[in-house]
Amino acid sequence: MTTLADIARNHGVTPQAVAKWRDAALTKYGELPYEQVGKRKQYTPDAVAKILEFAPSRPIRRDCPTGITTPEPPAVKVPVEICDGNGSTTLDIPELPGTVDLEQFRREGSVEIDLSTAQAAIALTQQLGTAMEADIAQRWQQLQATQKAAKDLAKATQELDRQAMAYRIESGILAKLQTNESESVQELLAKVQALGKGQADPQPKSGA
Repeated sequence: MTTLADIARNHGVTPQAVAKWRDAALTKYGELPYEQVGKRKQYTPDAVAKILEFAPSRPIRRDCPTGITTPEPPAVKVPVEICDGNGSTTLDIPELPGTVDLEQFRREGSVEIDLSTAQAAIALTQQLGTAMEADIAQRWQQLQATQKAAKDLAKATQELDRQAMAYRIESGILAKLQTNESESVQELLAKVQALGKGQADPQPKSGA
């Protein structure tokens, strides 16, 4: 993953120039894949290749890390013949250095830190953010389920109240009807019993 600043540093140009290349690539391709890390956009290798299509042809400059020297080809003594009209003199070219340390050209050193710790901190914050989003989503689901249960329970309770009222009314009516019918049966049985007593044989009368 590469930022616009990395591209600018490797090509020896300003970030503003690289931003113009990116805008041209966006116009041509529509989008450039990247990953947001903090406030920086890190582009994929494919996106970088598309951006560099609009870079002018020029040699790419790559910075050497601190303390690393750049090897030079071994010095070659080139004899030079100078004609003065009366003869010739051969001059020896001084031997060129094989390595050059850029440290000697710097005014002051820089302080560097291990960026792996910073990257780990970024990853931790992203993991925390993801965990928070997942927890909020789970809490929404639980709230929605609770709201549905409360709604269903309220509906069931209302239905039970309606059924209880209808039960009281209907059971009262049935009890009254049952009582009336039972009393009618009892009266009819009493009449039948009375008829039985009326048909009993009379007792014989004793003579005088």
